[in-house]
Amino acid sequence: MQKSQNILKDYLVLELQKLIPPKSKVVFFDYAVFRNVGDLLISHSIECFFKFNENVVVDRYCMQNHVSALHRTFSPDAIFVFQGGGNFGDLFEGHQQIRMNILLAHPEQVSIILPQTVYYQGLDNLKSDAKKLAQLDNLTLCTRDGLSFEIAQEYFSNNLKLLPDTVHILQDAFGIQNPGMNQLKFLRQDQGSYSVTGLGVLPDDRSKFIDWPQFLTPWEAAAIRRFQQIHAWDARIGHTFLPHAAWRIFREKLLRRAAALFLNSSDVVTNRLHGLIFSIITRRDVSIIESGYGKVSAYYDTFLKDVGSVSIKNADVHSTGGMADMMPRRAER
Repeated sequence: MQKSQNILKDYLVLELQKLIPPKSKVVFFDYAVFRNVGDLLISHSIECFFKFNENVVVDRYCMQNHVSALHRTFSPDAIFVFQGGGNFGDLFEGHQQIRMNILLAHPEQVSIILPQTVYYQGLDNLKSDAKKLAQLDNLTLCTRDGLSFEIAQEYFSNNLKLLPDTVHILQDAFGIQNPGMNQLKFLRQDQGSYSVTGLGVLPDDRSKFIDWPQFLTPWEAAAIRRFQQIHAWDARIGHTFLPHAAWRIFREKLLRRAAALFLNSSDVVTNRLHGLIFSIITRRDVSIIESGYGKVSAYYDTFLKDVGSVSIKNADVHSTGGMADMMPRRAER
């Protein structure tokens, strides 16, 4: 059956409502306050779902102020909702530690980890996290690609779901317009990157492509650092809603500018998962190449093979290995 962009959105919303009932109380954890605009897009999509679903957001916490929640008592009927993304595992340990700290401090709460890519460099780290989370009877771990789901099935005993990235909730939310004249080359350079040849773009030829650090203006980058400081101060003074309220205004303005980058392009070439999904929600043809640990192709294989606007671009990719290499090692368990 042909999968359209709207089908992905409708399916996702329906499945999320089974986990997070309409009008239920929620506490939102690990919303993004940093420079990766793709993660800001995830935060925005979750907030849009809460609004559509008429949820009562009891509180919100990010990396910088989550310690305020460790010893707080929450209403028993409040559902803990953790932001999804690509940081479940040991590559971005700070976010994983936040989840572990909060979940183990409040084992009685119903908790949902929204769609994640599961990636561990070390099998021992994976087994350690799985053992700790096995204590939690009320936890649902959502994965966003088939490979992550297989790893979760093998090692985690919690309730598991395979769902698209929550950004699909924002399908057409930034408007629809005719394609522009120029192709957008949106290529990552961080921990999930690798060396690529055969694309007409080399990693050291930065004038030909853009990534989130190049997208941000110096003022925006400085503002994000200041917001991080403000959220850290917020934890010291007892935690209020004020930092998030100001941050939300800034984030939405930044996302509108990011959306214009895609809306004004003719088509997109990307190795970023949210470069791919941003292209889909703005209805741009997109050619994808692989990131360093397999999450782009894994996502394509799971949800996007039948989406006609998405294709895979051949490239000579030198991967660092990792998640995909973990599968044959199951016998070590």
